[in-house]
Amino acid sequence: APRPDTWRCSCEFFEVYNEQIRDLLQPNAQVQKPKRVHCHPKHGARIEGLTMSVVSSAEEVMELLHFGNQMRTVAATTMNSRSSRSHAFFNFKYEQIGEEPDQAPGPPPPPQARGKERRVTIAAPPDTSGGGSCMSAVTFVDLAGREERERLGNHPGALQYKEMCFINTSLFHLAHLITKISQGGLSSNNLSDFRNSKVTMLLSQALQGNSRTAVVATLS
Repeated sequence: APRPDTWRCSCEFFEVYNEQIRDLLQPNAQVQKPKRVHCHPKHGARIEGLTMSVVSSAEEVMELLHFGNQMRTVAATTMNSRSSRSHAFFNFKYEQIGEEPDQAPGPPPPPQARGKERRVTIAAPPDTSGGGSCMSAVTFVDLAGREERERLGNHPGALQYKEMCFINTSLFHLAHLITKISQGGLSSNNLSDFRNSKVTMLLSQALQGNSRTAVVATLS
C-alpha cells in the first residue's frame, strides 16, 4: 500500500441550478455568486473558486455529502414534497504523488493538516515516471428528472416553470450528446459538442477517453 504522504484524496460538491453553478460545500449556497467555468482541451472543465476539501477517511466524505445535500435547492411540487430543482455533481479525486528516485521519503503530514479545505490545481497532465503524479477521478451526478408542465401545474412566469425549462433543456442536450457518442459521431478532443449546457460541459471528461460510465435510474 502507498505511504500516507504519497497520496491525496479530495472532494468537490456543487449543483447546476438554472445554468448557474453553486458551491454546496459553502454555507448559504443560494446567495453566493455564480461560479465561472473554464474549459481546457486536455484537462476538461474547471470551475473557478470551487471548494476542494481534502479528506482522509470515508467518514469525512460522508460528512461532506450530508452537508452538501442540506445546501441543495429543493421545492415542493404536486409530485414531490422535496423535488430537486438542480443537477448535483460530487467529484472524488485520488492523486498518487510520485517521488524522485534518489529522494529520501519525507515525513508524514501533521495530523492537523488532514481534512483542511484546500484548492489544488493540476498544471500539467498526469505523469507516472520519476517525480510525476497520477490522478483518478469519480464523478457522481444526481440529475433532476424531466418534468411536464401539465402534471406539475407550472405556469409561464412562475419560478418553478423557469426551473423546469432549464432542467428539461439540459437533459435534452445530455441525451443528444450520449446518442451521438453511442453512434460514434463525437469529434476527438473537440469540446464544441459539450458546450450546449453546463451539465454536458462539466461531464466532458467523464464521457470521453478511457472513462467508464454507469447509469442508475429511479422510475415511477
